[in-house]
Amino acid sequence: MKILHILSDSNIGGAGTYVANIIKNYDRNKFIMSVLIPNGSAAAKLFEGLDVRVIEADIAADKSFDIRSVAKLRKYIKESGCDIIHTHGSASARLASKGICKSVFTKHTLSVSGNGIKGLIDRLLYRVAGGYAIAVSQAARDNLISLGFNRKKIYTVLNGVTDMLPADQQIKAESKKSFGIDSSKYVIGCVARFSPEKDYPTFLHAAKTASEKCDKLAFLLCGDGSTRNEMKSLAKSLGIYPKCVFAGNVYDIQRAYHAMDLYCITSIHESFGQSLVEAWSAQLPAVTTDAKGFVEISQNGVTSVICRRSNPEEISDAIIDLYENHDKARLLAQNGRKLYEEKYDSITFTRGIEKVYENILNK
Repeated sequence: MKILHILSDSNIGGAGTYVANIIKNYDRNKFIMSVLIPNGSAAAKLFEGLDVRVIEADIAADKSFDIRSVAKLRKYIKESGCDIIHTHGSASARLASKGICKSVFTKHTLSVSGNGIKGLIDRLLYRVAGGYAIAVSQAARDNLISLGFNRKKIYTVLNGVTDMLPADQQIKAESKKSFGIDSSKYVIGCVARFSPEKDYPTFLHAAKTASEKCDKLAFLLCGDGSTRNEMKSLAKSLGIYPKCVFAGNVYDIQRAYHAMDLYCITSIHESFGQSLVEAWSAQLPAVTTDAKGFVEISQNGVTSVICRRSNPEEISDAIIDLYENHDKARLLAQNGRKLYEEKYDSITFTRGIEKVYENILNK
Protein backbone atom coordinates (compact mmCIF):
# COMPACT_ATOMS: atom_id res chain seq x y z
CA MET A 1 0.00 0.00 0.00
CA LYS A 2 1.46 3.37 -1.01
CA ILE A 3 1.01 6.29 1.40
CA LEU A 4 2.02 9.88 0.62
CA HIS A 5 2.30 12.19 3.64
CA ILE A 6 1.83 15.87 2.81
CA LEU A 7 3.05 18.53 5.24
CA SER A 8 2.57 22.27 4.83
CA ASP A 9 4.91 23.39 7.64
CA SER A 10 8.00 25.47 6.93
CA ASN A 11 9.29 24.86 10.46
CA ILE A 12 9.52 21.85 12.73
CA GLY A 13 6.36 21.32 14.74
CA GLY A 14 4.18 18.59 16.14
CA ALA A 15 2.94 17.50 12.71
CA GLY A 16 6.43 16.91 11.37
CA THR A 17 7.45 14.97 14.48
CA TYR A 18 4.24 12.93 14.18
CA VAL A 19 5.07 11.92 10.60
CA ALA A 20 8.69 11.16 11.53
CA ASN A 21 7.48 8.78 14.25
CA ILE A 22 5.35 6.93 11.70
CA ILE A 23 8.24 6.74 9.22
CA LYS A 24 10.59 5.33 11.88
CA ASN A 25 8.21 2.54 12.87
CA TYR A 26 5.96 1.54 9.96
CA ASP A 27 5.82 -2.01 8.61
CA ARG A 28 7.90 -1.91 5.42
CA ASN A 29 6.54 -5.29 4.34
CA LYS A 30 3.03 -3.83 4.10
CA PHE A 31 3.55 -0.18 3.15
CA ILE A 32 5.62 2.14 1.00
CA MET A 33 5.69 5.68 2.37
CA SER A 34 6.96 8.99 1.05
CA VAL A 35 6.76 12.57 2.33
CA LEU A 36 6.03 15.82 0.48
CA ILE A 37 6.99 19.15 2.05
CA PRO A 38 7.30 22.77 0.85
CA ASN A 39 10.61 23.87 -0.67
CA GLY A 40 13.09 24.82 2.04
CA SER A 41 11.06 23.41 4.93
CA ALA A 42 13.10 22.79 8.09
CA ALA A 43 11.06 19.59 8.51
CA ALA A 44 13.35 17.93 5.94
CA LYS A 45 15.88 17.47 8.76
CA LEU A 46 13.43 15.18 10.58
CA PHE A 47 13.61 12.59 7.81
CA GLU A 48 17.36 12.45 7.31
CA GLY A 49 18.64 8.90 7.71
CA LEU A 50 15.13 7.38 7.82
CA ASP A 51 15.30 5.72 4.38
CA VAL A 52 12.25 7.54 3.03
CA ARG A 53 11.72 9.53 -0.16
CA VAL A 54 11.24 13.22 0.61
CA ILE A 55 9.78 15.43 -2.13
CA GLU A 56 10.36 19.19 -1.83
CA ALA A 57 7.55 20.87 -3.72
CA ASP A 58 6.81 24.37 -4.95
CA ILE A 59 3.70 24.82 -2.78
CA ALA A 60 2.63 27.48 -0.30
CA ALA A 61 4.05 26.91 3.18
CA ASP A 62 2.16 27.32 6.44
CA LYS A 63 -1.23 27.55 4.75
CA SER A 64 -3.94 24.94 5.03
CA PHE A 65 -5.60 26.22 1.88
CA ASP A 66 -3.95 27.90 -1.10
CA ILE A 67 -5.82 27.72 -4.40
CA ARG A 68 -2.60 28.08 -6.44
CA SER A 69 -1.14 24.98 -4.78
CA VAL A 70 -4.05 22.69 -5.64
CA ALA A 71 -3.07 22.05 -9.28
CA LYS A 72 0.58 21.54 -8.32
CA LEU A 73 -0.35 19.09 -5.58
CA ARG A 74 -2.65 17.23 -7.94
CA LYS A 75 0.31 16.66 -10.27
CA TYR A 76 2.51 15.36 -7.44
CA ILE A 77 -0.25 13.07 -6.15
CA LYS A 78 -0.81 11.56 -9.62
CA GLU A 79 2.91 11.01 -10.14
CA SER A 80 3.31 9.31 -6.75
CA GLY A 81 0.86 6.53 -7.62
CA CYS A 82 -0.26 6.52 -3.99
CA ASP A 83 -3.33 4.70 -2.68
CA ILE A 84 -3.88 7.20 0.16
CA ILE A 85 -2.61 10.68 0.91
CA HIS A 86 -2.24 11.50 4.60
CA THR A 87 -2.27 15.26 5.04
CA HIS A 88 -1.12 17.39 7.97
CA GLY A 89 -2.39 20.94 7.76
CA SER A 90 -3.21 20.90 4.03
CA ALA A 91 -6.82 21.22 2.89
CA SER A 92 -5.35 22.03 -0.53
CA ALA A 93 -3.97 18.49 -0.81
CA ARG A 94 -7.25 16.87 0.16
CA LEU A 95 -9.02 18.84 -2.56
CA ALA A 96 -6.26 17.98 -5.02
CA SER A 97 -6.63 14.24 -4.34
CA LYS A 98 -10.30 14.07 -5.35
CA GLY A 99 -10.81 11.52 -8.12
CA ILE A 100 -7.21 10.26 -7.78
CA CYS A 101 -6.94 8.48 -4.44
CA LYS A 102 -8.41 8.35 -0.96
CA SER A 103 -7.41 10.89 1.66
CA VAL A 104 -7.10 11.14 5.41
CA PHE A 105 -5.89 14.04 7.51
CA THR A 106 -4.79 14.27 11.11
CA LYS A 107 -6.43 16.89 13.29
CA HIS A 108 -3.32 18.11 15.13
CA THR A 109 -4.70 21.36 16.51
CA LEU A 110 -8.02 22.69 17.72
CA SER A 111 -9.80 25.17 15.43
CA VAL A 112 -10.84 28.25 17.34
CA SER A 113 -11.99 30.47 14.49
CA GLY A 114 -15.42 31.07 16.03
CA ASN A 115 -18.67 31.89 14.26
CA GLY A 116 -17.60 34.69 11.91
CA ILE A 117 -16.79 34.56 8.21
CA LYS A 118 -13.46 32.81 8.85
CA GLY A 119 -15.24 30.20 10.94
CA LEU A 120 -17.77 29.67 8.16
CA ILE A 121 -14.98 29.23 5.60
CA ASP A 122 -13.16 26.77 7.89
CA ARG A 123 -16.28 24.63 8.31
CA LEU A 124 -16.98 24.76 4.58
CA LEU A 125 -13.43 23.59 3.79
CA TYR A 126 -13.73 20.64 6.16
CA ARG A 127 -16.91 19.54 4.40
CA VAL A 128 -15.83 20.19 0.80
CA ALA A 129 -12.35 18.64 1.16
CA GLY A 130 -13.93 15.50 2.58
CA GLY A 131 -12.01 12.28 3.07
CA TYR A 132 -11.36 10.69 6.45
CA ALA A 133 -9.89 12.16 9.62
CA ILE A 134 -7.68 11.01 12.47
CA ALA A 135 -8.26 12.76 15.79
CA VAL A 136 -5.29 12.73 18.17
CA SER A 137 -7.59 13.01 21.21
CA GLN A 138 -11.23 13.19 22.24
CA ALA A 139 -10.90 16.98 22.25
CA ALA A 140 -9.79 16.87 18.61
CA ARG A 141 -12.67 14.52 17.73
CA ASP A 142 -15.19 16.84 19.39
CA ASN A 143 -13.67 19.77 17.53
CA LEU A 144 -14.07 18.00 14.18
CA ILE A 145 -17.70 17.20 14.89
CA SER A 146 -18.35 20.82 15.89
CA LEU A 147 -16.94 21.84 12.49
CA GLY A 148 -19.51 19.66 10.76
CA PHE A 149 -17.19 16.78 9.85
CA ASN A 150 -18.91 13.41 9.40
CA ARG A 151 -18.39 11.60 12.71
CA LYS A 152 -18.57 8.23 10.93
CA LYS A 153 -15.38 9.13 9.07
CA ILE A 154 -13.33 10.00 12.16
CA TYR A 155 -10.79 7.61 13.70
CA THR A 156 -9.26 8.40 17.09
CA VAL A 157 -5.61 7.38 17.45
CA LEU A 158 -3.79 8.83 20.45
CA ASN A 159 -0.37 10.25 19.66
CA GLY A 160 2.69 8.20 20.43
CA VAL A 161 6.21 9.60 20.68
CA THR A 162 9.79 8.44 20.40
CA ASP A 163 11.25 7.46 23.76
CA MET A 164 13.51 10.27 24.95
CA LEU A 165 14.87 8.04 27.75
CA PRO A 166 15.62 9.27 31.29
CA ALA A 167 19.07 10.84 31.66
CA ASP A 168 21.58 10.42 34.50
CA GLN A 169 23.30 13.42 36.08
CA GLN A 170 26.36 13.23 33.84
CA ILE A 171 24.27 13.26 30.66
CA LYS A 172 22.20 16.12 32.07
CA ALA A 173 25.31 18.15 32.83
CA GLU A 174 26.76 17.55 29.35
CA SER A 175 23.42 18.41 27.69
CA LYS A 176 23.14 21.67 29.63
CA LYS A 177 26.67 22.67 28.63
CA SER A 178 25.86 21.93 24.96
CA PHE A 179 23.30 24.76 25.13
CA GLY A 180 25.72 27.07 26.95
CA ILE A 181 23.97 26.59 30.30
CA ASP A 182 25.94 26.12 33.52
CA SER A 183 25.45 22.55 34.72
CA SER A 184 24.60 23.80 38.23
CA LYS A 185 21.46 25.58 36.96
CA TYR A 186 17.96 24.17 37.36
CA VAL A 187 16.61 24.24 33.80
CA ILE A 188 12.95 24.82 32.99
CA GLY A 189 12.34 23.95 29.36
CA CYS A 190 9.70 24.10 26.67
CA VAL A 191 9.55 22.53 23.20
CA ALA A 192 6.89 24.27 21.14
CA ARG A 193 6.41 26.35 18.02
CA PHE A 194 6.54 30.11 18.62
CA SER A 195 2.93 30.89 17.75
CA PRO A 196 0.13 32.70 19.62
CA GLU A 197 -1.66 29.56 20.87
CA LYS A 198 1.47 28.42 22.74
CA ASP A 199 1.27 31.63 24.85
CA TYR A 200 4.97 32.20 25.42
CA PRO A 201 4.25 35.57 27.10
CA THR A 202 2.76 33.69 30.06
CA PHE A 203 5.83 31.43 30.16
CA LEU A 204 8.20 34.43 30.17
CA HIS A 205 6.24 36.39 32.79
CA ALA A 206 6.23 33.28 34.98
CA ALA A 207 9.97 32.92 34.37
CA LYS A 208 10.54 36.48 35.56
CA THR A 209 8.57 35.97 38.79
CA ALA A 210 10.20 32.60 39.49
CA SER A 211 13.68 34.05 38.85
CA GLU A 212 13.04 36.77 41.42
CA LYS A 213 12.46 34.04 43.99
CA CYS A 214 15.34 31.77 42.95
CA ASP A 215 18.58 32.69 41.17
CA LYS A 216 19.38 29.07 40.27
CA LEU A 217 16.92 28.95 37.37
CA ALA A 218 17.61 28.94 33.63
CA PHE A 219 15.11 28.65 30.77
CA LEU A 220 15.53 26.64 27.57
CA LEU A 221 13.05 27.45 24.78
CA CYS A 222 13.22 25.16 21.74
CA GLY A 223 11.36 25.92 18.54
CA ASP A 224 10.88 28.51 15.85
CA GLY A 225 7.93 30.44 14.49
CA SER A 226 6.28 33.76 13.86
CA THR A 227 6.54 35.17 17.41
CA ARG A 228 10.10 34.12 18.26
CA ASN A 229 11.72 37.54 17.77
CA GLU A 230 8.86 39.20 19.61
CA MET A 231 9.42 36.82 22.56
CA LYS A 232 13.14 37.59 22.57
CA SER A 233 12.26 41.28 22.87
CA LEU A 234 9.82 40.52 25.68
CA ALA A 235 12.48 38.54 27.56
CA LYS A 236 14.84 41.53 27.25
CA SER A 237 12.21 43.97 28.49
CA LEU A 238 11.48 41.70 31.46
CA GLY A 239 15.18 41.55 32.31
CA ILE A 240 15.43 37.76 32.02
CA TYR A 241 17.05 37.42 28.59
CA PRO A 242 20.46 36.40 30.09
CA LYS A 243 18.70 33.52 31.84
CA CYS A 244 17.03 32.30 28.62
CA VAL A 245 18.35 30.23 25.73
CA PHE A 246 16.29 30.61 22.55
CA ALA A 247 17.61 27.48 20.87
CA GLY A 248 15.55 27.58 17.67
CA ASN A 249 14.82 24.28 15.95
CA VAL A 250 16.71 21.55 17.78
CA TYR A 251 17.14 18.50 15.59
CA ASP A 252 18.62 16.34 18.35
CA ILE A 253 15.55 16.91 20.50
CA GLN A 254 16.51 14.24 23.04
CA ARG A 255 19.48 16.42 24.01
CA ALA A 256 17.05 19.26 24.79
CA TYR A 257 14.93 17.14 27.12
CA HIS A 258 18.08 15.80 28.79
CA ALA A 259 19.16 19.39 29.51
CA MET A 260 15.91 20.05 31.40
CA ASP A 261 15.07 19.48 35.05
CA LEU A 262 11.43 20.49 34.65
CA TYR A 263 9.13 20.78 31.64
CA CYS A 264 6.71 23.71 31.39
CA ILE A 265 4.27 24.53 28.60
CA THR A 266 1.69 27.32 28.80
CA SER A 267 -0.57 26.76 25.76
CA ILE A 268 -3.98 28.39 25.55
CA HIS A 269 -5.20 25.72 23.11
CA GLU A 270 -3.87 22.20 22.77
CA SER A 271 -5.43 19.18 21.07
CA PHE A 272 -3.19 16.61 22.75
CA GLY A 273 0.19 17.65 24.13
CA GLN A 274 2.84 15.77 22.18
CA SER A 275 5.80 17.51 23.76
CA LEU A 276 4.35 16.87 27.23
CA VAL A 277 4.37 13.13 26.48
CA GLU A 278 7.96 13.43 25.22
CA ALA A 279 8.85 15.09 28.53
CA TRP A 280 7.16 12.23 30.40
CA SER A 281 9.23 9.73 28.41
CA ALA A 282 12.35 11.61 29.54
CA GLN A 283 11.03 11.27 33.12
CA LEU A 284 10.67 15.00 33.76
CA PRO A 285 8.20 16.60 36.16
CA ALA A 286 5.84 18.87 34.26
CA VAL A 287 3.80 22.04 34.66
CA THR A 288 1.01 22.70 32.15
CA THR A 289 -2.10 24.78 31.70
CA ASP A 290 -5.68 23.53 31.76
CA ALA A 291 -5.91 23.53 27.94
CA LYS A 292 -8.26 20.72 26.82
CA GLY A 293 -5.61 18.42 25.43
CA PHE A 294 -3.50 18.55 28.60
CA VAL A 295 -6.46 17.97 30.90
CA GLU A 296 -7.56 14.99 28.81
CA ILE A 297 -4.28 13.08 29.09
CA SER A 298 -2.90 14.30 32.43
CA GLN A 299 -4.02 14.23 36.04
CA ASN A 300 -3.29 17.22 38.26
CA GLY A 301 -0.82 16.41 41.00
CA VAL A 302 -0.21 12.91 39.61
CA THR A 303 1.46 13.30 36.20
CA SER A 304 1.74 17.09 36.06
CA VAL A 305 0.79 20.27 37.86
CA ILE A 306 -2.08 21.84 35.95
CA CYS A 307 -2.50 25.63 36.21
CA ARG A 308 -5.09 28.01 34.82
CA ARG A 309 -4.38 29.36 31.36
CA SER A 310 -2.83 32.84 31.04
CA ASN A 311 -1.93 32.81 34.73
CA PRO A 312 1.83 33.41 35.14
CA GLU A 313 1.53 33.64 38.92
CA GLU A 314 0.22 30.07 39.19
CA ILE A 315 2.84 28.82 36.75
CA SER A 316 5.60 30.55 38.72
CA ASP A 317 4.35 29.14 42.04
CA ALA A 318 4.27 25.64 40.54
CA ILE A 319 7.84 25.97 39.25
CA ILE A 320 9.17 27.10 42.61
CA ASP A 321 7.20 24.41 44.46
CA LEU A 322 8.69 21.64 42.32
CA TYR A 323 12.17 23.17 42.56
CA GLU A 324 11.95 23.12 46.35
CA ASN A 325 10.01 19.86 46.79
CA HIS A 326 12.26 17.18 45.31
CA ASP A 327 10.07 14.26 46.40
CA LYS A 328 6.99 15.73 44.74
CA ALA A 329 8.91 16.43 41.53
CA ARG A 330 10.38 12.91 41.53
CA LEU A 331 6.94 11.31 41.97
CA LEU A 332 5.44 13.36 39.12
CA ALA A 333 8.35 12.35 36.88
CA GLN A 334 7.99 8.66 37.74
CA ASN A 335 4.22 8.72 37.17
CA GLY A 336 4.66 10.48 33.83
CA ARG A 337 7.20 7.91 32.68
CA LYS A 338 4.89 5.06 33.69
CA LEU A 339 1.94 6.61 31.81
CA TYR A 340 4.10 7.04 28.70
CA GLU A 341 5.12 3.38 28.79
CA GLU A 342 1.52 2.24 29.24
CA LYS A 343 -0.20 4.37 26.57
CA TYR A 344 1.99 6.52 24.34
CA ASP A 345 4.93 4.59 22.91
CA SER A 346 5.55 5.13 19.19
CA ILE A 347 5.16 1.47 18.15
CA THR A 348 1.59 1.19 19.48
CA PHE A 349 0.78 4.52 17.86
CA THR A 350 2.12 3.50 14.45
CA ARG A 351 0.23 0.19 14.47
CA GLY A 352 -2.94 2.20 15.14
CA ILE A 353 -2.26 4.47 12.15
CA GLU A 354 -1.62 1.45 9.93
CA LYS A 355 -4.99 -0.02 10.90
CA VAL A 356 -6.64 3.22 9.81
CA TYR A 357 -4.99 2.99 6.39
CA GLU A 358 -6.14 -0.62 5.98
CA ASN A 359 -9.71 0.25 7.00
CA ILE A 360 -9.85 3.19 4.60
CA LEU A 361 -8.51 1.23 1.65
CA ASN A 362 -11.00 -1.58 2.26
CA LYS A 363 -14.01 0.77 2.20
